[in-house]
Amino acid sequence: MLAIVSVVLVLGLLLTGGALSANERRAVVTWKVTGETFRTYLNGSEDIAAVKRAIREHASAGIPLGRIYRGTQVNTGHRWHLRNVRLVEATIELCDGRPSDLDSNLTYWVETVKRYCPWGAKPIKLSAPGRKDARALTAAKRHRPASSVASVSSGYERSLRPCPACFSPSGS
Repeated sequence: MLAIVSVVLVLGLLLTGGALSANERRAVVTWKVTGETFRTYLNGSEDIAAVKRAIREHASAGIPLGRIYRGTQVNTGHRWHLRNVRLVEATIELCDGRPSDLDSNLTYWVETVKRYCPWGAKPIKLSAPGRKDARALTAAKRHRPASSVASVSSGYERSLRPCPACFSPSGS
């Protein structure tokens, strides 16, 4: 099933030239913060519509808020990336900063702050995820085999429930 969805996604991107449709639910956004840039995936048609408006009006779309992880993924030029990014109206000051602040003290940001929310971020570019991005997403969504319990005597296997699936690292 995942292979079929991946093929449809890639074919759709090839046929549309990577352009975003009116109902796009995933996009790559390039953000500018105090002269520095970083890139994130953005999910949700409402947030994507807000970014489109902000780019057109040269304004803010809201504060991008996401969980910080090590590795580049779509955020080329940095040693980190954000996941589960959404636009919010207000955040605590602790997670505000420049992209270079995360690069220079990544362990502190990943282990202590955990989220990044640059208050002055403005979107400057919006695009559909490319084929390379789609491959990274497919790898990131591969489930690890896991169970919440140890092995048990024969006959009880059907009563066992697996633990919530985890995401595997994408290799970036």
